[in-house]
Amino acid sequence: ARTDFDNRVVFNTEVESAVKTSIESAFYEFLTHGWNGNPVLGLGLKVDSYDAPEEFNEHTLSLIKVSIISGIKSYIQSNSATIGPTGHFEIIVPQNHVGTVISLLNKRSARVHSLEVIEDNRSLLKGEAACENLLGFTGALRNMTQGKGSVTINIAFSFRDYSELSD
Repeated sequence: ARTDFDNRVVFNTEVESAVKTSIESAFYEFLTHGWNGNPVLGLGLKVDSYDAPEEFNEHTLSLIKVSIISGIKSYIQSNSATIGPTGHFEIIVPQNHVGTVISLLNKRSARVHSLEVIEDNRSLLKGEAACENLLGFTGALRNMTQGKGSVTINIAFSFRDYSELSD
C-alpha cells in the first residue's frame, strides 16, 4: 500500500494539449469530491497510451472526462480506505474493571499497547484508535466504572499517523 498522499497524473505517451487538459481536469475534479463526498489522497493516474478517435468533435473532450471519472470511481470504490485522525489514549481504571474496558476498546477497534498496575489497585492502559471510534467513549467509561475511570486522548493526524475508518 502507498504511504504517501500525493496525487498526480503522468503521461507516458504523446497526447494533444486539449486531451491532456481534459484528462487532468477530470482527475483533479474527482479527487476534490471523491466518490462519497470526501477528498481523495494518494491516487496516481498513469496514461500509457491514447488512441485518438477518428472523428474529433466538440463532445470528444467531455466524453473523455466522463470516462476518466467513471473509471476512477469504479476503481476507487473497491481499492481504497477512508482515513481519519488517530487518538492516542491513556486510561486509568480500577483493576476490577480492566476486562470490561478492554472489551469495550476491542469493540471500538482500539489497539492496547500496554497495561500496567499503578498505585491504589488501579491500572493504566495505553493505546490508540481512530478518533471516530472513540466518540462517546469517555461517557461509556464513566458509566461502567461508576465514575472511577478516567481517560486522556491526544489526537494526531499526519501523513504517518492516521487510522483506517470502518465503513
